[in-house]
Amino acid sequence: MISILMPIMVGEDWLETIAHASIEVMLKTASQPYQLVIVETGERRFDPGRTGGRSYGHTYVHRPERTSFVKDLNAGLAVCEGEFVVHTACDIF
Repeated sequence: MISILMPIMVGEDWLETIAHASIEVMLKTASQPYQLVIVETGERRFDPGRTGGRSYGHTYVHRPERTSFVKDLNAGLAVCEGEFVVHTACDIF
């Protein structure tokens, strides 16, 4: 299994839209089993336990305070279960 690590920090509503689209593409096109790990800084827009929140069957890590990208990445790596880890982002054009 592969772990796909996606750090997310939504500062604008359009970033949330892009993040959801990125996740949907993974769900529809992946041909190998994977674990999606979302590390969200700040808000809890991707928290599957939140009322009205979408669940993608993902592992969720919330980082309430903004620290650094490396600390967010390390928090996600700590919960990855795959033999291999792939980092992806949702805010690159």
